[in-house]
Amino acid sequence: MTLKNVEMKYWTMWPTVAVHLVLGIVWYIVFQAPFMAVLDKPVPVNHLNLLGTSALVALVHNFVLIHIIAMGISLQNDPKQNRLVAGMMGAFWCWLGFVAMTGIPATQYEHRSLMVYILNTFYMLVSMLISGAILGEWGVIPKKAN
Repeated sequence: MTLKNVEMKYWTMWPTVAVHLVLGIVWYIVFQAPFMAVLDKPVPVNHLNLLGTSALVALVHNFVLIHIIAMGISLQNDPKQNRLVAGMMGAFWCWLGFVAMTGIPATQYEHRSLMVYILNTFYMLVSMLISGAILGEWGVIPKKAN
């Protein structure tokens, strides 16, 4: 990935994607009962059924998302700014613009409950903030001005 004025440490992609994936699994297991109740569906007995194609799609999604967060962080290229804060701010603005705002009309048009929107978007907020913190601290390093 080419980002102007920053150096990308690509090794940070793997732990960031792993954290995002594990958090998603844990999040939807913990909140599974209220989520399924709102959708009026039975709670699945075997959680391993969730790990096939869904995990592969989530893995690809996570890599794309992590790249977008890295680009959001790179836009704040201020070497004096706290990198952890810059990472989380880049992730927050990506979440606000691309997750929270696009989820509102979809929720309305699909006549989904506010609880489904909250469960989905707040999972993304938490995972994106953690991803932004990892990328900000170790992954996207501002280059010094010449």
